[in-house]
Amino acid sequence: MIISFRSSLVVLSFFTSTWCAAGCGSDLPGSAGGGAGIAGAAGSSTPEATGGSASGSAGAAGSIGTAAATGGAGASGSAGSADSAGAAGSSRASGNGGSGGANAAGAGAGGSSAGAGGSAGSGGSAPYDPCPTNGDACRIMPLGDSITDGCCGENTLSQRGGYRVELFHQALGHKKKVTFVGSGQSGPALVDNVVFPRKQEGHAGWVIATGGGHDGLQDRVEGWLKATPADIITLMIGTNDVQIQFDETNAPKRLGTLIDTITAAAPKALLVVAQTVPTQDDMQNVRVQAFNAAIPALVKARSGAGKHVTLVNMYSAFSAHADFKTSLLANRLHPTDAGYVTMANVWWAAIGNLLPSQ
Repeated sequence: MIISFRSSLVVLSFFTSTWCAAGCGSDLPGSAGGGAGIAGAAGSSTPEATGGSASGSAGAAGSIGTAAATGGAGASGSAGSADSAGAAGSSRASGNGGSGGANAAGAGAGGSSAGAGGSAGSGGSAPYDPCPTNGDACRIMPLGDSITDGCCGENTLSQRGGYRVELFHQALGHKKKVTFVGSGQSGPALVDNVVFPRKQEGHAGWVIATGGGHDGLQDRVEGWLKATPADIITLMIGTNDVQIQFDETNAPKRLGTLIDTITAAAPKALLVVAQTVPTQDDMQNVRVQAFNAAIPALVKARSGAGKHVTLVNMYSAFSAHADFKTSLLANRLHPTDAGYVTMANVWWAAIGNLLPSQ
């Protein structure tokens, strides 16, 4: 069976549920950049947090830093903040550091107070890559609720592959080695005439942590990770918490605890946390955005502490389309196939370059 995706798909209006009985689901840090400097204080930077300022009054600004290159000598600027939302740049792999300025993972020595030229800034470091280097496929655990499971867009109602189908399709197209792991299974038998890895950890109707009459990921995730170890975990959870209005004030706190549990159980894995997709209900989307607004700080705090956690924004990927309520959502909560393709594109941008080649 060949699975083919197009950028625009006919929306299957299977059902327009209130909150789904089937449940509902849901950047790499940006590079730091530096401008021309004036003072002479040395600067430094942590791997995924904020670049320090470094300066010198003489010389030319440094060149763009890359993972393999270094900045040029001369006056530096203060490095921009490399936060987890990626607002300052496009990837962790490079930084626009001036001479002496800090890139996302580099530090440059500042010039003297008398105005001597600053030393060269170091290049930005490559993203953390947890995938195997021995020829094995990278193991991804899709973790979340029914959106991860694959409800309810056209063609996914029966095949229930969700964003995983398009993500696997893209991996095949880029000749990358990937598989999915988890305690559950859903999705088609074949994608592009290749056996589709159907395992996943999407649980219909689940919330972040048990409560409000719903089961939660928090109580089970440690056991899942032990039983089916993962190299990368794609997590989108919280839609049901918001939908049933289950202690929304503390939902971000529960998510932070879940992130801590995952990083403790799988310290060598990369956890990619998604801000959840919007719904078809404007009033509910106000609450979705309030929940999503708290997530970058949760991720940044843990990334700054050395945890392998990064952020992607699914909400903005959907809301960028004026007609997302009909083109990307099949019902109040669940994506169409086009919506799942949109989700896969966001995941791919975050992890595609990390996957090993065939």
